[in-house]
Formats: sequence, structure tokens, C-alpha cells
Amino acid sequence: MALTKQQIGVVRRCDRVVVQSDSDRVCQRLGDPGRRLPRPASRAHVIRYNDSVMRTVFSTVCCAVLLAVPAVGADDGWVELWDGSTFSGWKLSTDNPSTFKIVDGAIVAQGPRAHLFYAGEVNGGVFRDFELKVDVLAKNNSNGGIYFHTDFQETGWPRKGFEVQVNNTFQRDPRKSGGLYGVSDNLIAPVGDDEWFEEHIVVRGNTVKIYVNGHLITNWVQPEDWDGLRPLPNGRGQSFPERKLSSGTIALQGHDPNSVVMYKNIRIKVLD
Repeated sequence: MALTKQQIGVVRRCDRVVVQSDSDRVCQRLGDPGRRLPRPASRAHVIRYNDSVMRTVFSTVCCAVLLAVPAVGADDGWVELWDGSTFSGWKLSTDNPSTFKIVDGAIVAQGPRAHLFYAGEVNGGVFRDFELKVDVLAKNNSNGGIYFHTDFQETGWPRKGFEVQVNNTFQRDPRKSGGLYGVSDNLIAPVGDDEWFEEHIVVRGNTVKIYVNGHLITNWVQPEDWDGLRPLPNGRGQSFPERKLSSGTIALQGHDPNSVVMYKNIRIKVLD
């Protein structure tokens, strides 16, 4: 059984025992010689131990302590989608795969439009109701995004699913981080450039909630008659008939050559 760091710390704090003989007491650290202590005042309190009994007592006490200490993060439902060092379990679009690189433990998107889709084993790569957390950093005048309920697509902007916006100061688009792109837009940047922040996406039933650093930014309920179409302020319409809550995978966006967006700590919890 593998031990957590917390459990190992408990074992290390248990490695000193007091051994009393019929003549004197010995304070002994496992594997090291003990140092003799003054002879006890009363032989009535002397306990005779042999080595095997000492080891048995030590093992029993420490095992009991370990059982009382829960493993950190065990059984909380969160699963890492990215291993932090390779593209294993992910699939690059074919239009500009070089847009994505791994640098210092983060996925960096910088280059022409491209997307990186989750294609791993967690839940078969298909998610309906879930919580997703991603740590994100955007450089100045940068744009990116996180898709959900989408499918792998060789080229172009994903037609299926929804995009959670990443944009703090990108000048050509007023939609800011934490908004549900083109559906429930956020026009005020909740964070600044060049700082890591957490986007937390919760999808359950017909409701989408998006938090940035723990603050609720978007709370959208899909109408019963939702058809994926939405008019823009300039009067033109957006036609995304596949932009409906359903199920699908997760994808990261590389927006344009001048944008630099970083993603890491990608973890998901599937909801019942």
C-alpha cells in the first residue's frame, strides 16, 4: 500500500520508543544505539521487553495511527486529465499542431488557430455532467478558450459544444474570461494578465456555472427552445446548431499567433 506524504510524516514521528529493562531504561531510535537514562526509582514500574516485543508494539502503534489519518485527496472524485509533461491522452488538430508546446509544466498555446482535444481514458473521453478546473495564464492582448461538450475536429473552430472564454485584455474581442462565449458573455475582466487564475466550470443538467478564482462569473440555464442561434449586437446572427448541452470531450484553444495562453493542472470530477 502506497503511503501519502502525510502518512509518512506520521511514521517518522513514531520512530522513537522507550525500552525499559530490569536494570535501566533505554531511549532508543530505530536502527541507532540508545542512550542510557537514570535508573528508575522503583523496580515495580519496570517492564521487560525483548526485541521482538518492541518491534510488535512499534508496528501496532504506527499502523493504528496510519489508519486514523486519511489519505489527502482520496476518494474526492477529482482526476487529472493531463500528466504535466507530455501530450499523452490528448489529440492535436491537424491545421496547426505546432501551435501547442509544453514548457515548464504548462501547455502553451501560441501560433495560428489550433485546438488540443482530450482523447484519454477518463470516462471514455466523454463527459456530460461534470466539474472541470483549469489553471490559466494569459499574456497581454491574448485570447484563448476552454471547450466542453465538443468532439475532435481536424480543422477550424469547433462547431460542437461551448467555449469558456480566456481573455483579459485582447483588444479585438470584448468578451472576457469567465464568460460562456457568444451565449452568456462577460464584459469585465475578473483578473489581470501574467497571473495564474483558476477557471472552474460546472455543468449539471441544463445549467452551466463558471467561476474564476472562486467567484461566480456566469450562471446560464439553457432555455427549453434553445437552438444554438444567437443574434449579435450588429444585427448579424451566429449559427451554431450544435452548440447545445449534450455530452462530449474537453478542448483547449490556440487562438492566433500573437496570443500566448498557458494551461496546467487540468482536472475533472464526473458528477452523478
